[in-house]
Amino acid sequence: MNNGLNSRNTGVEHACTSVAATLREAAWQGSRHARAAQPVTVRLIVSASTGELRIIAVWAALGAYAGYVMRSRIRCNRERTMDILELDFRDIPDTALVDIAAHLCAAPWVQDARVQG
Repeated sequence: MNNGLNSRNTGVEHACTSVAATLREAAWQGSRHARAAQPVTVRLIVSASTGELRIIAVWAALGAYAGYVMRSRIRCNRERTMDILELDFRDIPDTALVDIAAHLCAAPWVQDARVQG
């Protein structure tokens, strides 16, 4: 299977993992220390018509939970004429994120706000 990383189809697959990550993983497996649990990641997706996405209003709606954002991404879906903001959170209470999504859904410029994950 060619995963798209090869410049030509040679029939040989290449791993995406770096050597350092592989060595680090091997060291952990041989270690007597338990591996720390990975934080739970949940995504908030906010959609608005093209040109109508109000990023500052979204961040304001996050309030005290803005510091929980691990990653953000903005996409444009030209077929559906929508701008989409995706925010990945770590260790946020589910009820807080659902409340934030409900608050954003009430805004007239928001087409959809939902929690995923």
